[in-house]
Amino acid sequence: MLSICKDILQKHSLTSIAMIHRLGVVPIGEESILITVSSPHRQAAWKAGEEALEECKAKVEVWKKEEFGGEEGGVWRANRDGAAGVRIDVNEDKENKKGDEHGEKHEMGSHGPIIRPKRPGERGHGPVVNHKFG
Repeated sequence: MLSICKDILQKHSLTSIAMIHRLGVVPIGEESILITVSSPHRQAAWKAGEEALEECKAKVEVWKKEEFGGEEGGVWRANRDGAAGVRIDVNEDKENKKGDEHGEKHEMGSHGPIIRPKRPGERGHGPVVNHKFG
């Protein structure tokens, strides 16, 4: 996602761009991705946002598990429109939900690259990147 943001930032002469993809359970109807762009020109920002979404869908490997009411297991599906899913073995799925060696379950949070101009008085290397990934 970072390389997508860097490319689009330069291509569309943006002021800043951020792309965040949620991990973990995302209820139906809730957003799973957030893309923000800032540009002196509205049309460039609009095109950059659309391109960022399409590039993310095409290049970033995001798998989603679709669960259906009343059914055990579910289907793992690649982040591709119309891609066929892979049926999940119910026993394997239950094994994965048990947690770590201490029995604790961990949920992953949202993450993604954030690139913006250096703020006045800010020290550092220029554009700031989410420290988890930069």
